[in-house]
Amino acid sequence: MRLLSDSSPRTGPLVSVIIPTYNRRQFIADAIRSVLNQSYRNIELIVVDDGSDDGTFELVRSISPAIRYFWQPNAGVASARNRGLAEARGELIAFQDSDDIWHPRKLALQVAILRHSPSLGMAYTSHRIIDQHGTVIGARWKQLHSGRVTEALFQCMFIIMPSTVTRRSVFDRVGNFNTALCINSDYEFWLRASMTTDFFAIEESLVDERQTPCRLTGVKDEAAMLQYDMLLRFYHELGGIDVIRPQIARRALAKSAFRAARELKKQKYFTYALNMYAKSISHQYSVRPAAAMLWTRIRRILQKSADPYRLSCMCKKILLPIEQTNY
Repeated sequence: MRLLSDSSPRTGPLVSVIIPTYNRRQFIADAIRSVLNQSYRNIELIVVDDGSDDGTFELVRSISPAIRYFWQPNAGVASARNRGLAEARGELIAFQDSDDIWHPRKLALQVAILRHSPSLGMAYTSHRIIDQHGTVIGARWKQLHSGRVTEALFQCMFIIMPSTVTRRSVFDRVGNFNTALCINSDYEFWLRASMTTDFFAIEESLVDERQTPCRLTGVKDEAAMLQYDMLLRFYHELGGIDVIRPQIARRALAKSAFRAARELKKQKYFTYALNMYAKSISHQYSVRPAAAMLWTRIRRILQKSADPYRLSCMCKKILLPIEQTNY
């Protein structure tokens, strides 16, 4: 698709921009100003404060009285985004994180694309990485995809929430964010949405994603395990099995389980690590190669374990049920 010129700044559909925040007073002013400075002007800005106690309210009110501000007890980012959706009045929905920055032309380009192509449900952009001082320290390295992207997205999360503009009708069709997921609620939503509509990727970097010591994604080992569980549930329970080829699913689930095992091993959670190694191998291989490869991992971990006898007994229990996963 040929990129169009920017949408007119004064005409076009209303875009509801939702910023969930929790104790981000240090950065949220820059995030808000990057929204208010968009060349596309037909927007409403909604800030959902998920229980901040750092003076966020006073700061937001000092920036602009036109900002629609809502406070709620701390319930997580998925809940805050859902609250924003409930309050939004726009035909198009955009999310901004409270510590990221938009480039001034971002919304104009995305609105122009969505207006020109009614079949598209979402347009997203590439992004850069900045540190907590705003210095660019990296760029997007993941390949972006357009069209029906479910298979590609199942293998790699290449969309960041602040880069997206989505039609409200997509949320009406597939539902909101899953509040049962403490992380990966955005990833799970895009997987569900990708089965119903086309996505469009803008290769230009129009978002600066800030890397700070504390991000909502949590500890790596826990995050990796939860992502594996989310992908497994999406494939078997939410329709993924109907659109993702078995070989693609096996490879993606194996890699996800392996990443979880690696992070758990780093944190010396050897029992959980071995369990995830077993799951990783079972997704890709038949029983005999799986057992052989798992025993290789076991021998390495046994050498580092404080209680190798107990761990060895546990390993035998893990190996017994390993069998080729059926798809």
